[in-house]
Amino acid sequence: MPSLKKYLFTILIIFFVCLLSYFNTLKVPFQFDGVSFIQKNKHFSGLLEKGESEAFWKEYSPTNINNRPFLNYSFTVNYFLGKDETFGYHLVNLGIHILVSIFIFLIVRKVLLFNKSGENSGIPYLTRMPLLASLVFASHPIQTQAITYIMSRSASLCTLTYLASFYCFVLGLETFKKKGSHITFKNWTALIGWGMLSLILIRLGLGIKLIIASIPMVMFSFLILQYNPQKDFKDIFNENKPLFSIVLTFFFGWVLFQFIFVPGGPFGVFAINDFGLEIYGRGGYFLSQIKWLSFYYLNKWFFPINLNLDPDVSPVFSVWNLDLFASLLIIFLIFWFVLKQNRLLIFSFCWFLFCLAPESSFIPLLDLVSEHRLYLPGIGLTMLVAMLIAKRSLFAVQILLILLLAVNTSLRNTDWFSETTLWRDAVNKSPNKSRPFSNLARALILENNLQGGLKNYQKAILLDSTYYEPHHNLGNLYISMGNCKKGIESHLTALLYKPELAESLLSIGTCYRKQGKYKEATNILKKAIEADPNLADTYKELGTVYYFHLKDPQSAKFFFQQAIRIDPANPDNAMINNILSSYQN
Repeated sequence: MPSLKKYLFTILIIFFVCLLSYFNTLKVPFQFDGVSFIQKNKHFSGLLEKGESEAFWKEYSPTNINNRPFLNYSFTVNYFLGKDETFGYHLVNLGIHILVSIFIFLIVRKVLLFNKSGENSGIPYLTRMPLLASLVFASHPIQTQAITYIMSRSASLCTLTYLASFYCFVLGLETFKKKGSHITFKNWTALIGWGMLSLILIRLGLGIKLIIASIPMVMFSFLILQYNPQKDFKDIFNENKPLFSIVLTFFFGWVLFQFIFVPGGPFGVFAINDFGLEIYGRGGYFLSQIKWLSFYYLNKWFFPINLNLDPDVSPVFSVWNLDLFASLLIIFLIFWFVLKQNRLLIFSFCWFLFCLAPESSFIPLLDLVSEHRLYLPGIGLTMLVAMLIAKRSLFAVQILLILLLAVNTSLRNTDWFSETTLWRDAVNKSPNKSRPFSNLARALILENNLQGGLKNYQKAILLDSTYYEPHHNLGNLYISMGNCKKGIESHLTALLYKPELAESLLSIGTCYRKQGKYKEATNILKKAIEADPNLADTYKELGTVYYFHLKDPQSAKFFFQQAIRIDPANPDNAMINNILSSYQN
């Protein structure tokens, strides 16, 4: 057992490598949905600035798993301490990454203790290999999206609860492995205690991100492959029937029940429907994941260059696809290789496959691939590689690898310094995909580069004219530039692809008011209310038309009151209240 001093030195090394890799991220601003979700989150501001707790706890109740309550509690604490200052958010993300890296060291060391044989039984190896695994993970560039992008805290925080739960599970098993047949009441108490703590951590993870759904498979594979690697599973089961009976019936039964029935059933996590279901279907999504498992995830992990926030990957809808067969062959060859080695390598590759499964199998998500999805599965690849190169003779190679990974990570972080640099990078790497151009346009407009925004929206539409969002945003841009005619044309095009888009209806109604077409304005604004009855700006616009132009104060009063009811924190409410007060007088 390493001394406390040695553990502290190991932790300091991990801390230093994490800091070296991510020191330049602490001032990175909010990116895209982080702006709307955190900076403009009325539940955060309502709770912390106005004491409006009822709406907050209704939205983020601990039982409302689909809204990721425990993740949002962490954001709430950040908001309370620093509001819009991103330093605190990044500091928490970095702290989570450090803790995850430390847990990797502890878990890999425990797994090695279950595998004591030959060189693996030596104390130097029990420190060197886990530390190498931890440092490769800590410095790997593929983690940048999960750490530097504030909203990807869901991946890192859920991974932290995942590893803590798995570590407790292993500690519980360890009491039986040490005592063998001499099991005492104290051992049973320890097993139940560690097991209950593991279950609590799994429940917390469910309230962060549903990738924790893979933990029963990982735990079961550990039981089969690692509990006693020198024996067959049948012999292990016969020698430890009480232990396995409890684990298999109570522990896994409870976990599976949580996943199948708790998160919004029927069929729990498997009933999740993202936009991907409509676009790809379950079959198309699954086939695509098989292809991109090798050609994207394995490729980017082993060769982390040209990382891209929005990669241009195509779906697969037929089993008769050459890339699909090539990917299956690669997976088969890797599995064949680890089978020829030892059970630890098998367990490592199973970790990768099982942890990738929740987001890369039968639950279709909008994006076919994303770098942050490798945060948890990549631990399996980290263990696999660390075991292969953890020889003392390769010490120089190990140091060089860590330095190269850390420098590459630090350089990748510079792409996140602003939305403009981030999306310029995505545009350069995905020149045939519409969405990066649309997001670059929005970023340029925020910097008051309207012509740059106009050019990139037009490019986005040229690449994909059937998606409503670039048309809608281009319409708003034209209106802000004083060209209502082109603005209306763009919004009408957006409505062809999404007829219930209330924001486009509102923008058209606003243009009609500016053009003096008050009847047309009221008609289309009322259609906007039908499309979205909770859009306060529509009521405010209708109130403006009725009060100032149609001289109908009674109707104006009704719509103004609705606007205040829906959005009581809107700064325009002071002007509306003045109008209502003058009307009452």
